[in-house]
Amino acid sequence: LTITVGAGDGILGDGVIAEDELAGGYIVIFTPAPMQAIQRLIIANTAQAIPAGVGGPMTVTLDKPLSQNVDILNFHAECTPNPYRDVQTGAWQQSPVVGVPTMPVPLVTPYCWLQTWGPCWVTPTGVNEGLGNANRVVVFVGNGTINDRENANVPAHGSEKNQHAGFALPNLLGGAPGAPFIFLQIAP
Repeated sequence: LTITVGAGDGILGDGVIAEDELAGGYIVIFTPAPMQAIQRLIIANTAQAIPAGVGGPMTVTLDKPLSQNVDILNFHAECTPNPYRDVQTGAWQQSPVVGVPTMPVPLVTPYCWLQTWGPCWVTPTGVNEGLGNANRVVVFVGNGTINDRENANVPAHGSEKNQHAGFALPNLLGGAPGAPFIFLQIAP
């Protein structure tokens, strides 16, 4: 499938996309009325770098055929790279969390394993996550820690609309906090 890369597309917003930069990511294709959305996994893509800042054609290889011939239709496509490509630490409040490293990862390490599901320790903000039987849901905060959903509404801790992290585990009998673990729920 050949699509046109816009002048503001790409990781730097300059219309440049490296070969296979989108591999493992997704494309959604919107057909004209009656509008249909077709989503596919991107297996590979050609480079698009001529000329920088202008955009141009790029070929995208998909995981399976399309349900209709998009070559003869006026369609629009949106792509996103693999969410696990170039995972970085940061303190930007709106950054999505795609996994939690289970050991320290030096910045010079190019690859690491990330846990996405199950019992896990994540640094708490120290506001008694899981205190009380009905206060178990925890969310990620922009500084890399977690907080319970109620306390996350405090401006210093982000927002109750922060990304869901999981639930506190376990509470001691009577609702007192137990061991500092959560049941991580990013992706099964």
